Amino acid sequence: MNFAYNRQEQLPPLAWLAVFTKDSETVEVSCGDAVVCTEEWFAAGVWDGDLKKGGFDTCTTSCCTGLKICDLELGGVKLVTPTHLQESVFSIKVDDKLYMSNSMTFALVASGSELLTAYKQYVSDMGSVMYGLKSDKMVKHSPLADGRELRFLRCCIAVIDKSLDIAEHIRKSGLSFKDFADYEQKVRKVLADIKVNATDAFRRKPYGMIGTISRGYDAPSACALAATVGCDEVFTFCDKPDDDGSGIAEILVFKQIYRVDSKQYIKNTKYLEAEALASGEGGATFIAFEDLFRNKILITGNRGDSVYERLHANANADLDFHVGNTLSQASLTIYENMLKNNSITVSVPLIGGDCWPDMQRISRSEEMSPFSVGDHYDRPIARRLLEEAGVGRGMFGRQKFGAGISYSLDSFSRIKSKMSSRSFESLSEFRTGYPGNWWNDLKYSMIFYWTNRSVYINYILGRIHIRKRIKTATQQVGMLANPHSTMMLHWGVSMVRNRYKI
Repeated sequence: MNFAYNRQEQLPPLAWLAVFTKDSETVEVSCGDAVVCTEEWFAAGVWDGDLKKGGFDTCTTSCCTGLKICDLELGGVKLVTPTHLQESVFSIKVDDKLYMSNSMTFALVASGSELLTAYKQYVSDMGSVMYGLKSDKMVKHSPLADGRELRFLRCCIAVIDKSLDIAEHIRKSGLSFKDFADYEQKVRKVLADIKVNATDAFRRKPYGMIGTISRGYDAPSACALAATVGCDEVFTFCDKPDDDGSGIAEILVFKQIYRVDSKQYIKNTKYLEAEALASGEGGATFIAFEDLFRNKILITGNRGDSVYERLHANANADLDFHVGNTLSQASLTIYENMLKNNSITVSVPLIGGDCWPDMQRISRSEEMSPFSVGDHYDRPIARRLLEEAGVGRGMFGRQKFGAGISYSLDSFSRIKSKMSSRSFESLSEFRTGYPGNWWNDLKYSMIFYWTNRSVYINYILGRIHIRKRIKTATQQVGMLANPHSTMMLHWGVSMVRNRYKI
């Protein structure tokens, strides 16, 4: 097998498309400028290993997608996805061809495929990773027009043979953590190795590094580790005084601290929300700061609540890492924006994220008791990372703040208040011409509101100042996406598809 490359400057720098033809020896690859291409492999992203050796399939931490030629006897190509659950590779089979890409829209455009307007669950299908890789509730295929299927490949290594069959295997990091010191040392080494990989001179476009910081637990503890490997830029929200992390950033000796308005996205005129919606994500807060993280690794504390929380509800013994327990916690990345900006998200809590039972055990250990505050918002690992870096106990982790926005549970009128006027006008115009089926729409809406009834009842009780809360089993909450989600996904795809016409 071999790769035939077609590098195109007009494509998003990190985007790639591979086209397999049945029984052919050649895989045709179209890609942007930032994709690293060799005879044996290509990769879009970073990992904790020597770039030139191309070990993104054997490393412990990969924030990267790509393909690699297998042993010649196997006669196939190996697909490699990240070691976290926040990004997918998408594939569509059409007759004797298989189209595979790190962008759903790129795969749709290249294969001449279309999303179904009548299918309401694309976004929830994409977010179903929150149930875990072993769960029968995680959706692996979604229907497309003309009887085709969109396949999601997540946290896996898969072999594609000449007959276009895909053999998929769950990917494991191979890490384990004995105690806090072992955890800190290994994560710090991973970050250091990622930085070496990201700045390798072999790259056409080496990466800088920037973090997000707040006064919670996850983002500042991620920055505490990132600072030790040379990250010296951060940004924080200045319009939320109680969550402004600039004071912590100063203690961690960051050289450049950007204080930004979390509602800045409302002023954008570039239809940035479309990039979030085309990614299957229901929020757009960070997109407004793309000028800060362009051509950089973006260090985040994403999913710290799942792995650092001492008494998190996800704790069990099945070793299957869950990314969250509500729809708003599915935490897909805004990958269309990241591909466009040549940016890569590295979530520090997800380094060794599949070993979260180790982190739960460490969090509950005797050695960590001095760093446990003993309430519902208790993350001893994150607290120790910060306190041992010189950050005072009262400066962080006192109250849970929400920094992002989500359209997942909103009515269309509420969505208007969470979008720039230009984007909402475009979305409204698109909605006018969007085909609907009143019975299908009504049926889905009834199921959606019944499934999420506790969320809405609790919202109403809060508005009338009643503290009583209705509880619903975790597995019943939030899996269905907003009744408008398929329409908004269609709009997002329609707005970004021109960048993929090759």
